[in-house]
This record gives sequence, C-alpha cells and structure tokens, in this order.
Amino acid sequence: MQTKKLMIEEIADTDRPDLLQIIRQLPLSRSVPLMMQYYLSATMQEIADYHKISKQAVDRKNKNTLNRIKIIMQK
Repeated sequence: MQTKKLMIEEIADTDRPDLLQIIRQLPLSRSVPLMMQYYLSATMQEIADYHKISKQAVDRKNKNTLNRIKIIMQK
C-alpha cells in the first residue's frame, strides 16, 4: 500500500535542506501558494480559487516570496 506524502515531506526529498527550512519559516499565506504552484503543479487559477484571490495576486505573491527566499539564501 502506497501512502501519500504531505507537501512539506515532498520538499524534504530535495537536496536543498536549507531551502526547506526557509519555506517552513514562511507564513502559510506565503508558503502554501508557492508550494501549490511549484510542487503540486497547480495552475494560477486553481491557486486563486483556493485562496479566493485573483490570479494576479497569486502571481505577485509568489514572485515576492521567491525574491524573499533568494535574499535569505544569499545571507
């Protein structure tokens, strides 16, 4: 029997434990849309519908979150 993994466990399989720690420290309002897009391959519309925000808001939020992660990783 195959068990489902949680989103955060899927990320733990990557070779970037530092990235995992950064994502875990983000507020859920930032990490969930990002993980939905990149790890679950959800469309912008699916993410927007789930969070009850516009597709543009999802795109802006994910871009800002990625920039935040890049800055943290450069430290």
